[in-house]
Amino acid sequence: MITTLLRRLGSRRLPASAEAWAVRMQDGSLNRQEQLAFDAWLKASPANAEDYARCNKLGHLASRLQAHPDLVRSMPAYRALDRQQPGRRRPLMLTVLGAAACATLVIVALPLLPAFHGEDFIVTAHGEQRQIPLQDGSRLHINTDSKLRVAFSDHERRVLLEKGEAFFEVTRDTRRPFVITVGGSEVRVVGTKFSVHRAHQRIDVVVTEGQVKVRPDAHGKGWQPDMSLLPGQKLRLDEAEHRVTLSVVDAERLTAWHSGMIRFDATPLEEVIADINRYTPREFVIDDPKLRAIRLSGNFRIGDMESVRFALRDGFAIEAKERDGRIFLRAGKASPQG
Repeated sequence: MITTLLRRLGSRRLPASAEAWAVRMQDGSLNRQEQLAFDAWLKASPANAEDYARCNKLGHLASRLQAHPDLVRSMPAYRALDRQQPGRRRPLMLTVLGAAACATLVIVALPLLPAFHGEDFIVTAHGEQRQIPLQDGSRLHINTDSKLRVAFSDHERRVLLEKGEAFFEVTRDTRRPFVITVGGSEVRVVGTKFSVHRAHQRIDVVVTEGQVKVRPDAHGKGWQPDMSLLPGQKLRLDEAEHRVTLSVVDAERLTAWHSGMIRFDATPLEEVIADINRYTPREFVIDDPKLRAIRLSGNFRIGDMESVRFALRDGFAIEAKERDGRIFLRAGKASPQG
């Protein structure tokens, strides 16, 4: 049904694969391997994500119109076709959406229909990343071990981040603010790019483009006023102690994960290993406390453990030994101490 509707709405200009993915995602029939293939297809080209988002919008529009046949029959496009071919029985939706006046129909119909409330749960496993195009043209880049819920209405675009990290590319829409609820706080934007990370009772917000308004005290208890963040700023909220700190950071480095990289700049090895362990199937363990303060700089592709091991061995003579499914790091003979 949706495939035919998309064709009638002019989706012949869209790649067939975008239409096919939209249909499969609508009926929820993807298995694990197909989901991975879909994620890879989205990442292969920005045009793929844009085409899929357009198909997805058309699918939701078709569903909304189908629920209101009386409204559709009252529209000029349907009445015109009925006069041209009186008495002919035809599928209601195919007739209307196939009319030459389809563009006008869409513009007229949308304000009259009840609000569409879309809601989806999205979960990523350890080491998994996903890119999700939203109905409004925005994109979510979801990092490893995350859980969130997306709920859109005609008045608001809301995401509930329960745990983990996401990078948001928000399409500007002054009529529908984009709100992220995380713990007892809210992040509110109109159109911008930023990341939100929640872990260990800490919330980090990093802005790369535009302006972000953060309401640390969304429940109105009066312990912290609202704050505005600009590009290159990071807000850290300690949920347990109700403490907020604001700092200037290299925002592109901190959010590089959404392009498949992690970057370090004179970062203590303990922090490096903690970050790398978020993505690797085998945990790195610093087995020699003297190594913790070593500082590492470099760019690594997420999941590439061999590059990490090579950098540690070549730059610091740190030995990596596998034992019981983990990788233990110890100082070699020439390893610097501290």
